[in-house]
Amino acid sequence: AGGPTGTGFGPGAPEMGGLRIVDPVPRIRARGIFGTEVDIEGMISQRKKVVLVFWSIYCQSCVKKLKALATVQERYGPQGVKIVSVNTDGEYGHGADSVRAFVRDFEAANGIKLPFPVLYDEENPLPQALHIEFLPTIVTLDPEGRVLHVYQKFDESSDEAILAGVESVIREMLERFAGAPRGE
Repeated sequence: AGGPTGTGFGPGAPEMGGLRIVDPVPRIRARGIFGTEVDIEGMISQRKKVVLVFWSIYCQSCVKKLKALATVQERYGPQGVKIVSVNTDGEYGHGADSVRAFVRDFEAANGIKLPFPVLYDEENPLPQALHIEFLPTIVTLDPEGRVLHVYQKFDESSDEAILAGVESVIREMLERFAGAPRGE
């Protein structure tokens, strides 16, 4: 049950930790590092297409995807796609100030503003609840707020290949939503 480019993993795939397809995602409310309110349960109830991206400022592969994620959010936001990035550096003892400084520097260096919230929490409830062990990990949610698909491997040969890989994740989710009945 791989994605359109073979990037998706099904239940029990290597390096997925305890994460399983159709597991419910904890319905969290949190404030992003720049004050953005994030209400995953509210997004799901509004039938938003939620994409969780787990990353670290020390993960080169993660950082390479931020620009592609910004492009995809701008492109697919009008179709209800909501990217929520979850920074996992709290578990390494790095504070939110370090993550804020990194994001500001990244935005300045790339001439962009990340159009999605960056969650950070020293306790890391979401990564722990989903047993995220590999970075970056992209998790798409189904219309009921359960894990739809998990992506961990991408072609990183160029910025274009990274964008194509991330975009394929979004397109697959949109196709699944189009065929899903509305919740009761």
